[in-house]
This record gives sequence, structure tokens and C-alpha cells, in this order.
Amino acid sequence: RSCSFYSSDLKKVMSEFLVKICRINNVSMAKTAIKQGANYIGLVQEKTSPRYVNEEETMTIAKAVLAMGAIPVAVFTDASADEMQKRCEKTSISCVQLHGDRSREEHEKLPKRYQRIFSLSVFSHGTIADHYAEQVSSLAMDRDFLLYDGVNPGSGEAFEWKTFKPPYPHRFLLAGGLNVENVKKAIHLVKPAGVDVSSGVEDRAGQKNPEKIKQFLSCVYEACDE
Repeated sequence: RSCSFYSSDLKKVMSEFLVKICRINNVSMAKTAIKQGANYIGLVQEKTSPRYVNEEETMTIAKAVLAMGAIPVAVFTDASADEMQKRCEKTSISCVQLHGDRSREEHEKLPKRYQRIFSLSVFSHGTIADHYAEQVSSLAMDRDFLLYDGVNPGSGEAFEWKTFKPPYPHRFLLAGGLNVENVKKAIHLVKPAGVDVSSGVEDRAGQKNPEKIKQFLSCVYEACDE
């Protein structure tokens, strides 16, 4: 069942509950997502990913995202702190999403003004696969977010929400297999500060569907309003 869409009060709801649309690869889709209420736009910086966005494209999309009042996110996997900072400085991005050992282990070397979205994997049965307790402890409670995702990010596979218990007190985003059909249930069960979606609003890998984005955001709105 698709959720109905209410445009009024959407901005108010989204100012309290966050939505990140990840793996965006063009300006047009970034603008579409923001118009529907998205707060964060994820741009993959890993060259081996089919959704990789090169430096010039990242710069162009980030500029458009910032102009619309949203936040561009540079998504890194196993990049060094130096590599992350250089890319962020060139593209005017100050929010990083951290995957892989090196990126997560070196985040403390990044400027304090950078917001971190620190990814932690969750097994299908709902327990944490990797803790990174030391690195998590250095996150700023009022600046950063944890991101709880399945063990295969971007796969569209959800973990067991009923048994999941966040092991840390930090604000967090929920990801992993979210779509129009289940996002309301996920929000009610897990109670995250926001949600992160990619494949759940795609027709196929790398191709976002504007209508699916619209329906997904409307479902988030309804979940927050219940």
C-alpha cells in the first residue's frame, strides 16, 4: 500500500525527523528529493562503487543541495582522514558518512566542524556486527549520528527490528531494506532520529524513481504524525 501525500506541514515534520536519500548521482534527482522533504543527500566517493560520483559531479551536486538548504554527505569507504578532508574541501562538503575500517578509525583526525554519520553493521537477527567502541566514544553527541545498517549496505536487506537494541546512547539513523511498505513499521519499532534510504526508492541500481521518493517521504510523514 502506498502512503497518501500531504504537502502541508511536511517541512515542519522533517525539521524534527531526518531523512537521508543516499547514492544520488545527479543534480536533478537531488533537487527532487529535497523538494519532497529530504534533509541529507548522500554522494558515494568510493571509486569501485557503481554509484560513484566523481569530484566534479560531487562539487556540482553539493552546490545545488546547499543552495536548497539541505546537507550534502560525502560517503567514504576506507578512505584516510587526509583523503576525506581534501575531497570535502574541494567540494564544500562538511558532513561525512563513514564505512570501512580506515575511515571510521581516522575520523578523529577530521576537523571538528565536520558532522559524522558513523556506520555500524547489524546482523539479520538484530545484533551489532562491529562495535568500534573507541571510535564511537569520540563522536560528538550533539553533532554526529550513528547509522545502523545491514551487513551489506545498499543491498536492500533489512535486519530484525523487533529484537534490535541500540548499544549506544547516540542519536541514530536507520537504514537497510527500507521502502514504502515498511518504513512506518520500522520507525514505530526502532524509533530512530531519522531514516536513510537508497535501493528502496530505485527502479534498479543507481536509478532513483521520483514517485517512489515522494511516496517514501509521505510514509515518513504519516509515521511521525501518528
